[in-house]
Amino acid sequence: MSRGRVALPGDAAHPCPDARPPRTAAVTRQAVREARFSMTTAPAPRTVCHTALAALSRAVPGLLLRGYASIADWRPPLPPYASGRSTAGNR
Repeated sequence: MSRGRVALPGDAAHPCPDARPPRTAAVTRQAVREARFSMTTAPAPRTVCHTALAALSRAVPGLLLRGYASIADWRPPLPPYASGRSTAGNR
């Protein structure tokens, strides 16, 4: 995958198609949104952002964490993907 002057190299160091599973892609998109919002370098917007986040955290303590519920509540897939059965050593 490449965009502009940035490329995500594959195993052969050439641009490769983005093959992330949907959940991983969603987590990545959420992280990028959060970073754009909270990591601004301009002093005035940064102060407004941090002040707003602090005020929201005090007013409604669990509000900001609700956006992470789908990440924190995730459980690994059930059988047959995570069956726990190993064929190693059974020859």
